[in-house]
Amino acid sequence: QGVLGRHRLKAWLAALGLVVAAAALVAWQPWVATRPPAPVDAATGGVVLDPGAADMLLRLHVVAHSDAAADQEAKLRVRDAVMAALSAIPGLAGSGSADEAAALIAEHREILREAARRVLEELGSPYDVRVEVGPYPYPGRVYEGVWVPAGVYPSLRVVLGDGKGANWWCVLFPPACTVPPA
Repeated sequence: QGVLGRHRLKAWLAALGLVVAAAALVAWQPWVATRPPAPVDAATGGVVLDPGAADMLLRLHVVAHSDAAADQEAKLRVRDAVMAALSAIPGLAGSGSADEAAALIAEHREILREAARRVLEELGSPYDVRVEVGPYPYPGRVYEGVWVPAGVYPSLRVVLGDGKGANWWCVLFPPACTVPPA
């Protein structure tokens, strides 16, 4: 699934690029002919995602209670449980947009919270879980070879306890989340 997810994101971004390029070619033929290739971030080497694409992405963000080893392990276990719960949401896999996916997730937020809470209970963790769906700010990062610029992105956030630890994130829509094998 990891390789498949990366290929899906790259294919989606390539298709998006083709649609944008075709529209630009029709509207501004002379401009397209002289347009330079897609920019590459000098620091990361990643292809730069168009900042206007932020509304087309839905991010999953799991934030640990702290940076303690037990809390970081709990974060990864919660991530796995949330990913499993997401895969069981009817219609989510066939979502046609980030907005549609976010709406389905918001409707099932309590199921996701319960999946995360069960993991914390099994681990004996004393803190609670918040599951939030909305726009949240993020720093710029490379994801699967694509530079995702800093900005405000629609997101599913799963915050464990105080939410002061290191986080794990992926692009949930278009479906590109990859979870490393255990």
